[in-house]
Amino acid sequence: MKKLSTLLATACLMGSITLSPNTTFAKSNLLASPTGLGQAAQQGDKPDAASEKKAYDAYNVARAEKDLAKQVTLIQESLNLYPKSQYVKFFKELLAANIGNRFQSEIKSENIDNAYKIFTEEVTPNVPDLEVNYLLAFLDPLSRSAKKSDTPNAEKGTIVLNKTIDVIKTGKAPVNVPEWEKKKPAVLASLYQTVGLYTWKASKKDD
Repeated sequence: MKKLSTLLATACLMGSITLSPNTTFAKSNLLASPTGLGQAAQQGDKPDAASEKKAYDAYNVARAEKDLAKQVTLIQESLNLYPKSQYVKFFKELLAANIGNRFQSEIKSENIDNAYKIFTEEVTPNVPDLEVNYLLAFLDPLSRSAKKSDTPNAEKGTIVLNKTIDVIKTGKAPVNVPEWEKKKPAVLASLYQTVGLYTWKASKKDD
């Protein structure tokens, strides 16, 4: 059971379970062709052309930015400046991808506090449908941490694990996980086991 839950959590990080929407815009192929984005701007109701041109340019600048911290600032500024633009949906998809990339970086570094901050402040309001996927991504690093002699993530880890259990027990499921109902008991068992290990270690320290 531990092997299954570990593989499942690892899959969250490796992308077989989608943490963030894939910013490819398959129908309009907008990322592949800046011209396509310009053509999309000419369709339907929209703010004045000058404002839409600024939104279009801002999107391209944000998409090209490689520094994730700078990119999220650019996206948020653009959403505030152009709240009625038809490009809002593209900014939001870019934001979702940015959140996923920053979260994965923190998880891989086992910076649980930083990852949980991203989860609570950015995942929940922006990509709530992927809540369980993000929570499951904590399981693998927390399981490893719980087995170490020093467990610096014990307090925050217990909070995250209990939240994951509570969310799953409400019936919410991760996105793109085949046969989730069959896998769920093993995942819950691993979650409970890790919480129990943290709790046991905490009680030993109190003795």
